[in-house]
Amino acid sequence: MFLTDEEKRMLDGEMGFGMQKAMQLNVALGEAMEAERMIPVTSCHLGGLSIRSSEDAGFDFYNELADKGAKFKITTTTNLISGDLYQWNALGLSAEERDRQEKLIDAFVRMGALRTQSCTPYLL
Repeated sequence: MFLTDEEKRMLDGEMGFGMQKAMQLNVALGEAMEAERMIPVTSCHLGGLSIRSSEDAGFDFYNELADKGAKFKITTTTNLISGDLYQWNALGLSAEERDRQEKLIDAFVRMGALRTQSCTPYLL
């Protein structure tokens, strides 16, 4: 897969840990799909915000990125979560799940994501 000089610097870690991890994932996905190159994007919408879908591996990964200062390079919005954090008890979430969910959201916000928590952020 062809990478620009800037993309190569990102992949080599010259632009920080978070950018390097993002590029490693993007290159692996691109190669798996036999992409010739990357294309520029100006915004993205993130899934995986629910503790029930990200589980321990996702929770740990996103918090590690945020703890190491990773920042989104483009406008980033967030998808739905496991449940209403204000009515968590009525929805069957434990206090531990509620706190864990809030910490996962916080990791994305610390990286610069907009806390839209919607599957239709363009309406906001």
